[in-house]
Amino acid sequence: MLDIFIAAIGVVVLLWLLNKITYKDYIKLDSKVLFSDLRDMTSEDLSKAMADPLLANDMDISKIALIIAAWLRFKEDQVGGMVPDQDRLRFARLVLESLKKEKRSSISDYNSTDLHRIDLLVLSINLDAAERYGKEVGSQGMRDLEKAIGFS
Repeated sequence: MLDIFIAAIGVVVLLWLLNKITYKDYIKLDSKVLFSDLRDMTSEDLSKAMADPLLANDMDISKIALIIAAWLRFKEDQVGGMVPDQDRLRFARLVLESLKKEKRSSISDYNSTDLHRIDLLVLSINLDAAERYGKEVGSQGMRDLEKAIGFS
């Protein structure tokens, strides 16, 4: 019963974080994210990318990326080093799965292209912004989020 309660708290924290990031924050985030890799794509790369259309919208992807970046900074401080790529991708996939299950979320489904976009954004988000959102949530909020999505 306690596990269900903790999971519910984690989902509430995740939804609160998604709603806390305002459009003004999104514009600031958008201007600091590096899109040079996307601009340098060839037409062949673009045609391959269009074979797997995007299911989540840009605003949700950016908000989720900021939350994951804040978690990544929390984990790096906790571990004292870099977090393996598999853990970062697994955490992102679990966040997307939990949002997909949540009725109030605008994400009804996602695909590998959405996951790769989130991963690119996580790696390119300004560290100050990630730390600021991480401090708002706090370490207990990050642990609750990990429990809620099943990351252990």
